[in-house]
Amino acid sequence: FTGSHWSQSDSIDKKSKPIDDPEAIDQRPIYETTLEPGTVLVSTDEIAHWDAEVAEHLPKCEVSTKAEDKAVYGVYGGHDRDGDIMVLAVGSGVVLVCDEGGPIGVGDFLCTANKKGYAKRYDGNDMRVVLGKARQSFTGNKGSIACSYMCG
Repeated sequence: FTGSHWSQSDSIDKKSKPIDDPEAIDQRPIYETTLEPGTVLVSTDEIAHWDAEVAEHLPKCEVSTKAEDKAVYGVYGGHDRDGDIMVLAVGSGVVLVCDEGGPIGVGDFLCTANKKGYAKRYDGNDMRVVLGKARQSFTGNKGSIACSYMCG
C-alpha cells in the first residue's frame, strides 16, 4: 500500500499527449515529463488550487535541490489525467538515490541530497528531514532502490 496525495508545480515540466483512440472512454490527455518515478520532491510555501473542492490545504511541490531539507514531501509518482502530480509519501515504492551520504544499507534512513531530485543516506537524528527507510543496499553513484516512505 502506498499513500499518495496530489500536488501541482510551477517548475516541473509536463506535456500532454492526446488520446489516439476515438473509442476510449476517458478522452483526457496523458501527461509526459522528464522526471523519473522516485524523484524526490519538496513542498513550497504556495498552496495548490483546484476548481473542484479538492483539499486546498495541499502545497505545491518542486524537485528537491538541497540536502536534509525539512520540506521533504515525497517522491514523484506520475501525473494524473488532469495534469496534477501524484506525490507518494507513505508506504512502499522506489526512490532515486546517490552516493553523497556514503553507501546505503537496508534499514538506513534517507533524506534529500544536494543532487537535484535524489536522496542520500541520513545519519542524523532530526526525523523532520527523513524521506524514508532503505529496503535495498546501494553502493553506486546514482540509481534507484526500494524504499518505505515515511514523510506523509
